[in-house]
Amino acid sequence: MKKIDNTLIKIKDEVALLLRGMYPELLEAIEYHKQEHFQEWFAFLFEADKWQASTDLINIRDIQTSATKSMAANRELETYQGLPDLGYMSVVLIDGKYHLIDGYHRVLLARERGFDALKCVIWKKELNMHQNCQKIKQLIINNL
Repeated sequence: MKKIDNTLIKIKDEVALLLRGMYPELLEAIEYHKQEHFQEWFAFLFEADKWQASTDLINIRDIQTSATKSMAANRELETYQGLPDLGYMSVVLIDGKYHLIDGYHRVLLARERGFDALKCVIWKKELNMHQNCQKIKQLIINNL
């Protein structure tokens, strides 16, 4: 995992540029996740030709979470208490349900604060023919 993390740190600016070309409507979300070097998006980026992304406000009750990951995040919640902006959660849409892949601490914090909805990047398994898909995959391969 360390090698992938280092690769993503090294190529984050180039990936962001390619993503902006693919998803001009996601600029704010791309910049937010660039700060984390797109770590939670790695699987989607590596197979970008199989995924489409969009953003939307999702009712917090409609976000499915893993009990195990939620318990682990809950133990570390204190470190997130001063967070002013919760940013964009990342979810994958499977069988009509939104499954959380990134943002466990922030979702717990939002529930604690009484939020009704959260900004999310929604990944949906769907063919993506954009030319930047292969460029992103090749960029990752070339820098591993």
